[in-house]
Amino acid sequence: MGAYLLADIAHVAGMVVAGAFPTPLGYADVVTFTTHKTLCGPRGACILTTDPALAPRIDHAVFPGLQGGPHVNKFAAMAVAFQLAQTEQFHALQHQTVANAAALARALTARGLRVPCGGTETHLLLLDCKTVRGRDDTPLMGGITAAILDMVGIVVNKNTIPGDETAAHPSGIRLGTPWVTQRGLREPEMEQIADIIARTMESTEPVAYTGVRGPVYRGKIDFDVLEDVRVEVAELAGRAGIDFELPCSGYPHHCLASEMREREGRYGLIEVQGSRAASFVEQVTPTDLGDLDQGEWRVATLLGRGGEVISPGLLQRPGSGHDRYRLIAPVDRARRVAAWLRHLSDGYVRFDDADLWAKLPGPVVVRDLGPADEDIPELSGLNEEFTPPVSHKPYFVGLSAPGYADPADDPLPPFEWQEPEEETPRRTPLYEWHVKRGARMAPFAGWKMPLWYTSIGDEHRAVRGAAGLFDVSHMGIIEVGGPHAAYFLDLVATNEVKMLRPGESQYSYLLAPDGRIIDDVMVYMLDFSRYLLVVNAANEEKDWAWLRAVNEREVRIDDRRPWARASFRAELRNLRNADDGARLADLALQGPRSRDILLALLDAAPSFDVAAAVRARLLGLRRTGVMETRIPSPQAPGGFFDLIVARTGYTGERTAFELFVHPDAMLPLWERLMEVGAPFGLRPVGLGARDSLRIEAGLPLYGHELAGPLDLRPDDAGFAGYVKLRKSFFVGRRPYIEHARARAMEVIRFRIEEKGVRVPKQGDMVTDSHGRVIGEVTSCAMDTDGYLVGQACVGRRYTKVGTEINLFPHPIREDWEKPYEELEVGDRLVMHNEATVIRRFRPARS
Repeated sequence: MGAYLLADIAHVAGMVVAGAFPTPLGYADVVTFTTHKTLCGPRGACILTTDPALAPRIDHAVFPGLQGGPHVNKFAAMAVAFQLAQTEQFHALQHQTVANAAALARALTARGLRVPCGGTETHLLLLDCKTVRGRDDTPLMGGITAAILDMVGIVVNKNTIPGDETAAHPSGIRLGTPWVTQRGLREPEMEQIADIIARTMESTEPVAYTGVRGPVYRGKIDFDVLEDVRVEVAELAGRAGIDFELPCSGYPHHCLASEMREREGRYGLIEVQGSRAASFVEQVTPTDLGDLDQGEWRVATLLGRGGEVISPGLLQRPGSGHDRYRLIAPVDRARRVAAWLRHLSDGYVRFDDADLWAKLPGPVVVRDLGPADEDIPELSGLNEEFTPPVSHKPYFVGLSAPGYADPADDPLPPFEWQEPEEETPRRTPLYEWHVKRGARMAPFAGWKMPLWYTSIGDEHRAVRGAAGLFDVSHMGIIEVGGPHAAYFLDLVATNEVKMLRPGESQYSYLLAPDGRIIDDVMVYMLDFSRYLLVVNAANEEKDWAWLRAVNEREVRIDDRRPWARASFRAELRNLRNADDGARLADLALQGPRSRDILLALLDAAPSFDVAAAVRARLLGLRRTGVMETRIPSPQAPGGFFDLIVARTGYTGERTAFELFVHPDAMLPLWERLMEVGAPFGLRPVGLGARDSLRIEAGLPLYGHELAGPLDLRPDDAGFAGYVKLRKSFFVGRRPYIEHARARAMEVIRFRIEEKGVRVPKQGDMVTDSHGRVIGEVTSCAMDTDGYLVGQACVGRRYTKVGTEINLFPHPIREDWEKPYEELEVGDRLVMHNEATVIRRFRPARS
């Protein structure tokens, strides 16, 4: 076909037509462009060529090759756009568009901001946001800049700029001038827009924290600056020409002028609504709302970030639920209060100078309902309530302000836990089955559990190659319910439970007030007022005692404010000891064929219609999803298995399930799964392979990579993303932040390339290539290929993949501990194993 020169002028076609930008015609063999950008036409595209031989080949490739058929309405609209593009008015518009862009670039540069490439010759320009830096030198990024400017009323796009390493974190924004030029704005207005953008960016303080998928960039802007620039943009938009009327939308600044008009009456009524309304309202005022009855009005004070009173008000919960609250404020403060609440909900306004990470629960919907009923008796004392009340809340806006007076109550006692004396190990419902199949049984976390049936290696490979069935009924299961279940879990857990929706789950941690790990847990949301908390068997009694004590406000949750206590309570049940019908136990079905086995279980069900419905839900269950279902089976008590099926597990397999079932149905379900799973290679698997699988995957275990002798925290283990610092409070948050800032160690994964060597044990020393001790082994096991893979906690400078390390085992024979000068021929010395740091987590297979 030969070589052809192609020119794409998608963005600048209108300027080329008007002579405001050089034309590629005469140089390029093929020219492509779109008609919906600077040509100001319909959404469409054109391909031009001056080569008669090439034209039919393009036509044939497009119609019918790439298009489903002609759209004659588009042809007509494009023809109109082409006709308009020939007018002098259109040509003048395009030249002014370029002039406006150049003027905007100059004005931004004059205000100390960097415009990459030195400016622009078109309608587009880029702006480097990194010229604004936070107090810890965190750069302002494009995404947060675009979001805050959108709230102001200036719509831009985040955009990568030269030097950015990834499009996931663009450090620039893209601005274009066609629309503002069409509205009649000229160079003087570009100066004003540049000034608004510069002041907005300079008043935004950027912050960053670690998320599950990498760094998360955020920023907080001063509330007064945000309100001022919103008004300026509203006035600027009002001066721009428009030839039709728009209905009042209220976003982001439309009808702001009408909002500012004097209101009727003396008081304004504001409504806050949403699933997070209770948690949100609880944190915007120091007033205690935990016992607010339906319909009751209570005087509440709203504070600013400096502790100043934004407004006194009356709060009410009008309905029987906790998803709607109403607030009455004096009319001269109502608009400011509504704006304050909206910005707090969005999460971009600064409300705590001591903690820029914090964000209030949200989003919520804030509505201005107009004048309030003035016959409410409680209004009589509204204007007198200007002194913030003493509060026992864990957090509220204004708490960190200098001069806030804390209560003088006696501190709550710290939580104390004594491990119970060892008792006879308990047995799971499957104990007899394990013994009959020849499983090697051993005590573990107070239970008699199977370590292996054939060998750890065989069972490990069975899970990676097909599927394995695990008895994990020793794990604890706690139900957290009631209208404030999510609030309670967000208080005690590090992850953001409020972000869950029914049918979702998340991994999280329970921290003590000093930041130490109490346990790592899985949280499953079954519906809006019912959650399951799955805890480690070794910590079940401790976790249950801790959660109950926090819920009953019996123990300290904040060492800095030892009288602080939860505002709302949840309903807690330990499902191991619950009423017979509510008890649950856990099975784990893990491996690439595990879903096929569950589907085979359905295929064997006697009721086809029910099985088909469950099959559809099971096939649609995403990773970390959870669902409640009922599977017909003659083997089940009552003819049905009532199951909670979660697509989760702790083996590193993407296709993995945990099945929660009543203990009485556990044995028949286990046997049925083994029967239908046999053709797929299903094997029973003990705790030995469960441990080797999680080590190979790089997953931590309580007592090894979490807590344990090294007192490891989530960030030490590489799981900082599951600690949501954007939550304004959770137990242990402040000590966790202090630990993270001073952290010098980190867990790595290593591999020993030599086979047949001794397996390193927890506590074995790790050294660098020069013999200097840099850390300790936390766990090690054999991987699928027969090599030893383990985890160790080492200095952070040694965590790079490919780093060579040495592992020195502790001596296990007395003659290994002879003094050096007493060694004789035939004595043995402790030899080290050479290992290499590998990727922190094993890549999960599809």
